[in-house]
Amino acid sequence: MKPMLRLIRDDPYFELDFVAGDMHLREDFGNTLDEIQDEFDVTPLELAYKLPDTKYHRACQISYHTELVAKHLEKSEPDLLMLYGDRGETLAAAIAALEFNVPIAHLQGGDTSGTMDDRRRRAITALADLHFVSHDKAADSVSDQLNLADDRIFVVGDSHLDPIFDGELYSMDKVMKELTLMRDFPIIIVLFHPDPTDPRDDNLTFHNIMDAIDDIDKQFVIIYPCSDPGWKKIVKAIHWFDEHPNIQIYKNLPSPLFLGLMNCASVIVGNSSCGLIEAPYMDLPCVNVGNRQKGRLQSTNVINVGHTSHEIDSGFQLAMYLKRNHMPFEKPYGNGATGKRIVNILKREWFND
Repeated sequence: MKPMLRLIRDDPYFELDFVAGDMHLREDFGNTLDEIQDEFDVTPLELAYKLPDTKYHRACQISYHTELVAKHLEKSEPDLLMLYGDRGETLAAAIAALEFNVPIAHLQGGDTSGTMDDRRRRAITALADLHFVSHDKAADSVSDQLNLADDRIFVVGDSHLDPIFDGELYSMDKVMKELTLMRDFPIIIVLFHPDPTDPRDDNLTFHNIMDAIDDIDKQFVIIYPCSDPGWKKIVKAIHWFDEHPNIQIYKNLPSPLFLGLMNCASVIVGNSSCGLIEAPYMDLPCVNVGNRQKGRLQSTNVINVGHTSHEIDSGFQLAMYLKRNHMPFEKPYGNGATGKRIVNILKREWFND
């Protein structure tokens, strides 16, 4: 979202009030607030009290985020609240805005991802006044859900792509230097999130992933999961690989470094949306494990597999074949001008009503 946020920040028509919370403030996930504050003035919501990794305590944290956002809205009195995606803390912010009668603009509504994210996303969509969606299928989904006039739904592409088209990614040389990687061996990214709706053990699935793809002739970069319930089990599984010489583990990578890594990698394995949204624009094959992204718009780079080592291995071999043969992939999420479109729409059609 940085290109769009810069446009809003630098346009005298707007006043950007940037609020960050949840994972951005937690050392467990790399304290990414520091990365944001390098460029933007940010109001960090006070850190929600640290709780055990359970569904009950996650629900308590989300309710606490509602309170924190309400305090900020009461003080700042904004004209519009912009929310992104399908996270629990995003829904918390939408609930607070509703009570303050603050209009909501929602980005990435209408997508489908096969888990509890779908319910949260639809709830945010129902509360939003303005919808910036990534593709035509998402626009139809929002329209069908709300029976809403088209003048409140705008197909703008996915803002994850804006930094790629703007060239905000590290070169291969810089990626190799920053992460101490070698050009002569394939690079595999592993990014696997918990799925609280799936009764299968995410810890076991992660081990199945590594059993299927681990190879001394390859380099692995493993990145921490999101904060959904079950993340601690996955982190524990990740650190089983601490001493492996060809495996690197990171809580988080700054966006330009991560995008540069994707541009250098051979395959991404796991269940992150970046394998479906950003990866095809890097011609990067994705082995998508399980149901977390089920139903999301996919390009030809995505190979969907189950949870067993055999299924993952079969998908991985196909992905490596696609990479070796330089297969081109469809690019269904726009052309990287999302931020510009949103800013123009806000100026032309929202605040000029």
